[in-house]
Order: sequence, then structure tokens, then C-alpha cells
Amino acid sequence: MKTSFGRKYAIVCPVANESDNIILFAKTILQVIHDSKINATVFFVADKASSDNTVPLLKKISHKWPTIKLLYVPSNKNVVDAYLAGFRQAVADKYDGVVEIDAGFSHDPRQIPQFIEALENGFDCAFGVRPLWSPHYDVPISRRLYSILGTILSNLLLGTKLSDSTSGFEAFRTDILSKLILSRPLLSIGHFYQTEIRYLCRGTN
Repeated sequence: MKTSFGRKYAIVCPVANESDNIILFAKTILQVIHDSKINATVFFVADKASSDNTVPLLKKISHKWPTIKLLYVPSNKNVVDAYLAGFRQAVADKYDGVVEIDAGFSHDPRQIPQFIEALENGFDCAFGVRPLWSPHYDVPISRRLYSILGTILSNLLLGTKLSDSTSGFEAFRTDILSKLILSRPLLSIGHFYQTEIRYLCRGTN
């Protein structure tokens, strides 16, 4: 794996009620960025759904660590709006690529360099795959079944051949985001937003 990356990246993390671990999560991402020499800014996107101390904490650490930015968008209606707000900011600020990751350690920040390396090696997008069939994958069985059945159903209906169509850990070049995602309204407002994005990106590298 590379030890440095030349382009500029935005890491977009929707957050809601993450006060118990948001500081550790932010520190972990910052350490990954530093160790891998990634030129990146971390955008935490919050809205009115976050009713605990998450937003004040992010305001505080964004003043301490300039690499972290808080996007507070009270008009957001769901998590899809939060992702799209972060994407639009990355496009407006002329970042070369975007990594999407959920806060709260449901995704491992230490894997971020692998997504960025894929973009730097010429891929338009890169999608994370969770070990949904592994008995060692530590998530509630209901969530695991939701993802497995959703992937099977989307493959049948959409003609895709994916092993995980609902993971929120992924990366895109910003020109691909502008062309395929931000230029048209998305139909999904929930978890199948991830599936819709994969379907839209099916003709890319």
C-alpha cells in the first residue's frame, strides 16, 4: 500500500447522537490521515436528529483540529440528505475524491487508505464489502439479514452481481459524484440509497 497520496480528498461522515465516541472516532481518522500522508479534510455532517452533545463536541474539536469541519444542516430530513450535503461540499470545494464512512466505528477508519489508493490507481469508485456470511461478524442478526436479503433482492431485480449492496463505506471521484448522483434526484431516502448508488455507478470503473 502507498504511504502517501497526491490528490485532495474529503472524508464525509454523517453523525447523530455519537457523543460517547465521536472524539475517539475523530482522533482515529486523524491518525490514519497522518500516518498515511493523506491530503484530506474530514466533514462531519449533523442535523436536528442529533440531540445529545455531539454537535457542541464537534464544534470544539473543529476549532482545535483544522482538518475537521462540521457541516450543520438542520434542513436535512434523513441520512441520505446528510451524505448528499457532504458530497456537495466536497464538489464545491474542488476535492478530487470523497470517502463516505459511517461514524461510530461501524466501519473501520484504518481501511480509508485502501479506498483512496483505489481512486489514485484509476478507479472511479470503490465499495466496501462486509463479511455478512461470517459467523464472526459482530452485528445484530436482524441487521445482517436485512443486508443479505437486500443484496439478494437487488441482484435479482436490478441485474447486479454484488456481494454487499447496502454498505455505507465507499469512495468516489468527485466528477463521478457530480455526473451520476448530484445531477439528478435520488429515489431512495433510506438504506437502499447505497444500492441505488451502486446501480448508478454500474458503468464506471
